[in-house]
Amino acid sequence: MTTSHQLLGWLVVGLSLALAAAGGWSVLAGMRSSGQVDHRFAVDRLAVVAWLAISVAVATGVILLITGRRPADTLHLLYAVVGLALLPTGYLVGMRTARPGSSRLTRQRDAWAIATGVVLLGIGLRLIGTG
Repeated sequence: MTTSHQLLGWLVVGLSLALAAAGGWSVLAGMRSSGQVDHRFAVDRLAVVAWLAISVAVATGVILLITGRRPADTLHLLYAVVGLALLPTGYLVGMRTARPGSSRLTRQRDAWAIATGVVLLGIGLRLIGTG
């Protein structure tokens, strides 16, 4: 189980990078097309897949905790909760930052996806480091 938990951690790191990159790709596409084109589909799907991967990693971590395998650093548990809450929070904050119907909304949502991906990357690496 520990190996699968670690592999899920690395999957989350990879998905965090992909989310930040897709957000940047969408922002650039929106800026080049004056808001006519974006890649929200890719950003949204990556956010969902990343959140599911985090959820499975947390579930395997809970199983490890129940079976008596505690992390080396207790902060690992806090980082796991923050990582789980980060994507929905980033998405909701991104939705509230501009007026609906404006092209600015899409760019700001994507900018929040970039920020969320970068912070999630840091949390994922820290989680791997606190093992």
